[in-house]
Amino acid sequence: MVVEFVASAKRAIACAASAVAVLASCSGGGSTSDTAPGPTLDASKIAPACFQGGTAPELQIGSGFSNADWNDPHVLKVGAEYWMYASSNMGLSQPPSPVQIYRFTSSDAATWTLNPAAPVLTVTAAQWDQGGNETPAVVSFGGKYHMFWTGYPDAWPNLNASNFRVGHATSGDGIAWTKDASFLLGPGASGSFNEFIVGEPGPVVFNNTLYLYFTAVGVDFTLVPPAGLQVVGVMSSADGVAWSAPALAFKPDQTVYPRASNWVGYSTPNAVVVAGKVHVFVDVANDHGNNTWTQEALHHASSADGLTGWAQDAAPIRRLTDFAWTQREIRSPGAFLDGTTLRLYFAGDDLFNTNAWGIGQMTCLLTP
Repeated sequence: MVVEFVASAKRAIACAASAVAVLASCSGGGSTSDTAPGPTLDASKIAPACFQGGTAPELQIGSGFSNADWNDPHVLKVGAEYWMYASSNMGLSQPPSPVQIYRFTSSDAATWTLNPAAPVLTVTAAQWDQGGNETPAVVSFGGKYHMFWTGYPDAWPNLNASNFRVGHATSGDGIAWTKDASFLLGPGASGSFNEFIVGEPGPVVFNNTLYLYFTAVGVDFTLVPPAGLQVVGVMSSADGVAWSAPALAFKPDQTVYPRASNWVGYSTPNAVVVAGKVHVFVDVANDHGNNTWTQEALHHASSADGLTGWAQDAAPIRRLTDFAWTQREIRSPGAFLDGTTLRLYFAGDDLFNTNAWGIGQMTCLLTP
């Protein structure tokens, strides 16, 4: 779940800061495919003012089963049916239970039924993801469904973000999944943009290629002083089997989210193709100290090739204070292009005040 990811990521940022000190002492120094023709779209409308709704969650604590605490929505459409993949453990009242991945279905993209009742992707005993599976994202590619997720060996809530890995599984029906023999992606080499943490994958099919975005933490030496920064990485594959080396896609615009003001970076990237460009949505985390690291905004960036030249918005789509039910956090955006409507699902909570927690939806009409 994103909230646990960020809480444990704080330790890795602290490690990144320590790594800077050590180095200094040593050296001084959504849409599943873009191939089918579709309606004419005006992507310039993807701006805060376009998004409507989101004032109440569509899934809440206890939707589907008692005490369920839903996070990390990812939606696709199969025929006339909408599928949402989301993560939950057995509820906030049972912290030892592992986070696992479930599927909901809907005929209107707003009213959801847990289908099936059991998780569709479960933890694997004595394996790298024995502690939990979360942040699911699914696309159709090469004649089958591909799921990517964050897995870890530790038992929730005692997570260590440095142990997070990105997993990959395939399915013919979206319910029964076959996991790869091992994880797909782990942290990178010393000094890399993804040295300390990788996780929260967001796939999209673009130009007949599978692109996978993910969050990563390393030390950014362009900052003064150098500091740990959470950024968005990318890798690609022509077949879903062989992948390019992970590369930095984009990092937080320091004029909007300065690290000096405790904006620690971008989390839970989710991608969609609109009008021939890749659009990535992220949430933005801030560290207020005293263990009050929170995800406080939803943001948007786009690229013509999905790799470089990212244009980032000058302001967030929404802040946590924009909705009554997201006063503690707003997080985990999941974008889905439904004809001419861009649906932006997201999670959030006001847990300590009103006990609100769930998944909501905003929409943006992209007709010219």
